[in-house]
Amino acid sequence: MLIIFDLWGTLLIPPKTLIARIREIPLLEIRDKQEFIRLLEEAAYRKPISLEEGVSQLIDTLILKGYEIKNKEELRQELLRAIRQNTMEAKPRKELREALILARKHAKTAILSNTSKESWMLIDKKYGLSGMVDECFPSFKTGLLKPDLEAFINVISHFKEKAFNTVMIGDSYHSDYLPARMLGMRAVLIKRDDSLLGIVKRTLSRKIRIERRNP
Repeated sequence: MLIIFDLWGTLLIPPKTLIARIREIPLLEIRDKQEFIRLLEEAAYRKPISLEEGVSQLIDTLILKGYEIKNKEELRQELLRAIRQNTMEAKPRKELREALILARKHAKTAILSNTSKESWMLIDKKYGLSGMVDECFPSFKTGLLKPDLEAFINVISHFKEKAFNTVMIGDSYHSDYLPARMLGMRAVLIKRDDSLLGIVKRTLSRKIRIERRNP
């Protein structure tokens, strides 16, 4: 069995979603949330570049898309502040370590995340997440973004696992649940107050029963 965990909103929970924090910036009016998130991820999360460079590319793309931006440098600084603040303020979900230890004991485990190089390095240094799972697949390393199916296929191919024997645990219906189900994986949509440890226990319950019967 393979269990894939999303990162933001699943393992680490910021006080606000990133899009909510960005919407507080008076210099920018977001027209379409999903489009904006995709443009941000394409610019800043798909490649191992600096966050400053990624945000600059995002602003240039927004201008090409017809966004009215009066002060590029001021907006760049505000976007950088929002992304970094969101990263710094994110806290581990309750019983995170216990949940990942249990999952790794009975299954192969991975983290699949759309994230910038800067954010990943900061939170991995702070919480040591890469040491709690078998492998990590941040988008800046793989060049693959959720909800593209290739991002999920890349993970199951790495582990030589079957989709029907894989579980995706994430907080986004669009980016986590739906693409996993399209590939034939089991998927769990986790809410902010859900117990990750409880979800992992339920996910592993049948496998653990079999292991106990056949030690």
